[in-house]
Amino acid sequence: MQKQAGTNPFFRKSFVPSIALVISGLFFSPSVCAQSFAADELLRQQERERQLRLQQEQTPDVRLQEPVTPATTLLPKNESPCFRIDRIVLVGEAADRFQFAVQSVMEGEDSPLGRCLGANGINLLLTRAQNAIVARGFVTTRVLVSPQDIKTGDLTLTVIPGRVRDIRFAPDADPRGTKWNAIPIQSGDILNLRDIEQGLENFKRVPTAAADIKIEAAEGEGAQPGQSDLVIAYQQSFPFRASVSLDDSGSKATGKYQGALTLSYDNWWTLNDLFYISVNHDLGGGDPGARGTRGGTLHYSIPFGYWALSTTATSNRYFQSIAGLNQNYVYSGTSSSNDLKLSRVVYRDAQRKTTVALRAYLKESDNFIDDTEVQTQRRRTAGWELSIGHREFMGANTLDVNLAYRHGT
Repeated sequence: MQKQAGTNPFFRKSFVPSIALVISGLFFSPSVCAQSFAADELLRQQERERQLRLQQEQTPDVRLQEPVTPATTLLPKNESPCFRIDRIVLVGEAADRFQFAVQSVMEGEDSPLGRCLGANGINLLLTRAQNAIVARGFVTTRVLVSPQDIKTGDLTLTVIPGRVRDIRFAPDADPRGTKWNAIPIQSGDILNLRDIEQGLENFKRVPTAAADIKIEAAEGEGAQPGQSDLVIAYQQSFPFRASVSLDDSGSKATGKYQGALTLSYDNWWTLNDLFYISVNHDLGGGDPGARGTRGGTLHYSIPFGYWALSTTATSNRYFQSIAGLNQNYVYSGTSSSNDLKLSRVVYRDAQRKTTVALRAYLKESDNFIDDTEVQTQRRRTAGWELSIGHREFMGANTLDVNLAYRHGT
């Protein structure tokens, strides 16, 4: 009779121990354990870099308030004398750009079309049109009613666009201030508060800088109706900054306590540019044996009106002891990343702004066991990322929505 394998004494004595050895080898394989440690350490490095960039690359939100305009009421009834209004026409320089104001006047439940209006009603329409223009940031643009015959049923409004005559620094401004790449408008452009907000954000993106912009009516020889001057009050304190941080964000395997030193040079090239370098190192607090982390980050960014260009490079290294079956192994890893980012504010108004960005990146990582590279864990990744970020201001609260598409090789 043939014996079953389960009752074979040779099977019990040789095959079962072999399984135990295989399982034991898997559990104590340094490469298997190290791969898990490498993934965890990479996540910690990425979180430290994210926190650093949030702290160092903050751009303040500047929101200027439009001048308070008179509250509008309903159109008066039974005015005398009055004239039937069948159409409202907007004329003047750059009138096409302000047709939205006429639409806001004609639409709604209190539309003037087909109604008989006198002087009070027409003045109220003028106020509504002016309010619509100011609400979009054109605070120096004016709407007037020129002398005309409205018996035909057509009411003609004339727009006088408010333009920028001159952009200059105040007499006591810091000479390190630069306006050409901060202010997104030039002399001759139509003045809009959103452009001034963008300019102030570009000035204030440098933490040691303070700026304000005043709108002054153009005066003197050559001044034209509707023209204004932008006067920039700019000051910068000592441009160098240093910060030290200590935390327990590390792991026992590579050093629980982490320290970092960050040095910044604000407005280095007097272009409202931002530069900083940061180095980090473990401060102990982990398991016994050889272990540690160290790394560095280099960043530079510069604005160009509604555009911004930035580059960041990082480098990190860590090492740790891993217990094997017969000896301890030193597992180490290095990683680096480089990226170049171009962004643009594509839309902004008094309540929101939207930014689109394109980023190219290159990432590399290598791992070693006792100075011998683990070839299967080598990583080289290059790619690009297209993102869109939207910020909505809701009273004292802010809502951020971000979407990104990434393609890598």
